[in-house]
Amino acid sequence: MATLKQFGQHEVRVDNDDIMTIVFRGLLDAQEMQDILREHDDKLVADGDLYSISDLRGLSSVKPGARHVLGARTKNLPGYCVAYMVPTFQAKLFLEVLLRTTNLLMKVKVHYRFFDAVEPAREWLLEMRRNRR
Repeated sequence: MATLKQFGQHEVRVDNDDIMTIVFRGLLDAQEMQDILREHDDKLVADGDLYSISDLRGLSSVKPGARHVLGARTKNLPGYCVAYMVPTFQAKLFLEVLLRTTNLLMKVKVHYRFFDAVEPAREWLLEMRRNRR
């Protein structure tokens, strides 16, 4: 059964295929980031893996407190896969550097790719799930 939770303008949805989709809209503050990461990390820890779509195309800004929450995140998480959708090439480059640094500093391995649309992202995640089992 699909579930949907709202945190401000942002939504976290887990679909029937067990893929989590996080859609960011507008400004992201510290409390919203904390709530979204709690949903993400609780499912990751409970399931032992996680396949998610992170749609950043509607995100306008991230408050410094939200960046701090992300940086203070636990480093003892299982590996997971994320399909990112970003609004610009510059955003993709910035996120690529951030993700490479995260993979180096954290014990967790994040597998990721960038997509322009949801369906190819979902297909990649389903393929990753099949290959990891």
